[in-house]
Amino acid sequence: MPKVLGIDLFSLSLPDQPLSNLDELAARIQNLQRSLRILTLHIGKSKGFEMDIPIEDNTAIPIQFHSLQQGGEVFMGPTGSKDAPDKPFFDLGGNTMIYPEVSDSHNIIFGVDTSKGGSKYQDKSQLALDLGELRVEKWMACARQKLWWMTPSVGTKHDKIPAETQFLLGEIPSEDGNGETRYVLMLPLVDQTFRTALYSSSNRKIQIRLESGDPMLTAKRVPAAFYVAAGSDPYALVERGMKYVSDYLGTFQCRQDKKIPKIADMFGWCTWDAFYSKVNRRGISKGLEVFSRNHTPAKYLILDDGWQEAANDDKWRTGAEEDVRDDVDVADMEGGGALGAENWGEKKSERSIFALLVKLLTWLYENKVERSKFGSWSVRLWRWLASGLMRESILNYFAEATDWMKRLVDVKANRKFDPLHDFVSELKEKNSLEYVYCWHALLGYWLGVDPSSSEMSEFEASILFPYSRGGYRPNILSVEPSLAWSPPTFVGVGMVNRHQATKFYRKLHSYLRSCGIDGVKVDVQAAATTLGTGLGGGAGITRKMVSAMEKVASEQLDSNVIGCMAHPTENLFSFSLTPIIRASDDFYPNNPKTHQQHITTNAFNSMFLGSIAVPDWDCFHTRHEFADLHATARAVGGCPVYVSDKVDEVNHELLRRLVLPDGSVYRALFPGRPTRDSLFNDTIRDGFSALKVWNMNPVVGVIGAFNVQGWGWDRERYEYRDNFAKEGGPPNVTTRLRPSDVEGFREIVAGARARGEIEPGLEGQGTGYTGEFVLFSQKEGKYKVVADDADGLDISLRPNDASVVFVAPVMQMESHRNDLAAEEGAKVTFAPIGATDMYNGGGAVQKVERMEDERLDANSVAGVAMEVTAVGNFAVYVGEAAPRVVRVRKSGEDLDHYETFDFAFKKLNDAKGGIVEISLPETGSENEKVTPLRLELVW
Repeated sequence: MPKVLGIDLFSLSLPDQPLSNLDELAARIQNLQRSLRILTLHIGKSKGFEMDIPIEDNTAIPIQFHSLQQGGEVFMGPTGSKDAPDKPFFDLGGNTMIYPEVSDSHNIIFGVDTSKGGSKYQDKSQLALDLGELRVEKWMACARQKLWWMTPSVGTKHDKIPAETQFLLGEIPSEDGNGETRYVLMLPLVDQTFRTALYSSSNRKIQIRLESGDPMLTAKRVPAAFYVAAGSDPYALVERGMKYVSDYLGTFQCRQDKKIPKIADMFGWCTWDAFYSKVNRRGISKGLEVFSRNHTPAKYLILDDGWQEAANDDKWRTGAEEDVRDDVDVADMEGGGALGAENWGEKKSERSIFALLVKLLTWLYENKVERSKFGSWSVRLWRWLASGLMRESILNYFAEATDWMKRLVDVKANRKFDPLHDFVSELKEKNSLEYVYCWHALLGYWLGVDPSSSEMSEFEASILFPYSRGGYRPNILSVEPSLAWSPPTFVGVGMVNRHQATKFYRKLHSYLRSCGIDGVKVDVQAAATTLGTGLGGGAGITRKMVSAMEKVASEQLDSNVIGCMAHPTENLFSFSLTPIIRASDDFYPNNPKTHQQHITTNAFNSMFLGSIAVPDWDCFHTRHEFADLHATARAVGGCPVYVSDKVDEVNHELLRRLVLPDGSVYRALFPGRPTRDSLFNDTIRDGFSALKVWNMNPVVGVIGAFNVQGWGWDRERYEYRDNFAKEGGPPNVTTRLRPSDVEGFREIVAGARARGEIEPGLEGQGTGYTGEFVLFSQKEGKYKVVADDADGLDISLRPNDASVVFVAPVMQMESHRNDLAAEEGAKVTFAPIGATDMYNGGGAVQKVERMEDERLDANSVAGVAMEVTAVGNFAVYVGEAAPRVVRVRKSGEDLDHYETFDFAFKKLNDAKGGIVEISLPETGSENEKVTPLRLELVW
């Protein structure tokens, strides 16, 4: 292989195989392009060029790599400094195969060169390489719990990071406790052919595991294995690091570079938990009517699984009984609309011995197999039974009691919804529905497409089996052993020829577009990562399918895509256009063990996923034991707000705290993420920590506080575990909410103006921040004025309780009439609070500005104007002087067309000021937007 400046220009090696097709040639060309890009960087450095990607914030901490005879170390400190700090924060553990592929003063991407490791590392499709220590006091990891999903874990320097970690953030406190806390980011990457994940070695040091997903696809050199950077702001560090990786890999774009669909700011309804695959036209029409009639109109619909023409293979289609779920109520189904194995056994046969056998096997599975490691005796026994004696029964169960054995037969709708165009037109006309999305799997359906179908023949589909050659054992089996006896393993996945992928998606999406469909929810995406044998590996085939889907969705559906079941980095680092990504496993209405973990997972995963797309925290039920917990989370999550309630089982009173009369919602500006003092807390297990999630609106900040102590995912037993079973239940927790919990206000707290895009919208000369804040507890209706960040609002939370607090900066205005101001003896200070009946009512305030002097009469000192979109109760904090006049006019109307409003002024007991309460007019409906208002307060 040719080398230039030590760079292997053909780092991809296919042992003993010549180039046999265009895909292999394309893969080599891609690696050549990557190598040439790296070569350009090397040449630039050799000429003394500065290769830094511009740093947009001042919180980045310089890092430098010091090469040693064995491996190397990474320090914090200026690049080029001769005197490095005493302690490196990361070392390679003497591993000479790891090297810095590209580095500058703030970023390092490490590669792997197996030629330096001896023959045992050569020509491997999987590698496990031990590194050294990541010297942090605490860490937070996002690691896969299943093929499809990640969950977070936290720990200290004494704890092992979980298997299949795809994101790792570490905290390094200052030595004396008074200095600046520093943060370290490690991102395992996906190269053209290899993916990397982080593990812990036996001595609790970092281990990287690389795999191609194809036993025949090996590499001598992996140019992009993992990324390292440091900073003093964890949120800026992650966004900066993800942007750097995006620019370097060139395979995905960050959230800020994508067009966000309009549904993100609307209320929607998803059919999934309301119907599962039993969804029907009548139920949908009735449900939409119910939402509109109760002044919480759904403006978009997600028509989930159940509209497509899909069927089991012929053998299971003719040899199985009718779907045993036909007479089962949705409320009695398990996750995914499946009927439990025991219930299936009872319905399958009246023979008690058969039902008893199913119960015994279910007990064995749930109590032994499901909780055991992949190589354990119970798993080996189950695999033997599943592949032999029990194979037919297992497949019968999947065929009769689930949808997971079915394949797509036709791109057109099934008979329940045909003609789809007429149904969609009727829905939009009768319900003022603006958008309809349809569900489909990335590969067509749960088990792909049916190659025997005449409608699929043009796509040259074939049945593929996960990891099908060479006894390949994928790393994912270490966290989800049950993949070894899942339907894809038994009967394979029908996948269109990768060269026909664009044609397949174009036929599907053009049909949907012709029917009036506006977007798609593309599900089951991680399945592609398991089908890379002979097709360029897991990363290669996944990128091929995702890219084809996104290309066509861009052409046909304006890139209105929701990505789902897509947490492997092969998927995440392929999303160039997908603007919304599910952030967690499903909301399971019938499984009370899952809800604390669901909220926690969404918040922590958003630290990672929120840089790629708008996180989707999933639908939920409003009439449910955990409804308020979920509603609070959606209010602060910066995510789409949609529900999956059954028809006539909707809590509209709760919904009206999330949804305006026109179907719009107050979506906060950013992905909701844990506050700094929650980032490394085990809020599910430690028995005392609340989960705090911060976000920002155009003017007013918001914090959600949650008591999610209780059930959580156990990575050792592969199940949800009650962490307080011995104590008889989880404890109450108390937490303090402070202005600095909202990142946009940290600099105001420190005495400086907020920076960049999260600067509150106060405009006009003679205005500024006082350094005080008003905290408003929406649930309790309690206000507190805080002048010192050590102070705050203490919130006590029972198990599964949640609270929202608005954080409003107090502003001060100067007046040209200082004589009058002095006579009245009060400063003109105020803070907009927002719509107090709404979970995130601070989102009602869009802009604040000082009124022009010519708008004030001779008796006025000063005036403030706010642009608000709200109905009902609205509040503003004012200092010692209450306003003389409160008036409102529609935004954009003539300045003289305003209406004077009565208002109540309530003095606060523990502060000098008080609250001005106004009742804004009720406007908006399913056919009319809520009227934007200009609210003026005059002193």
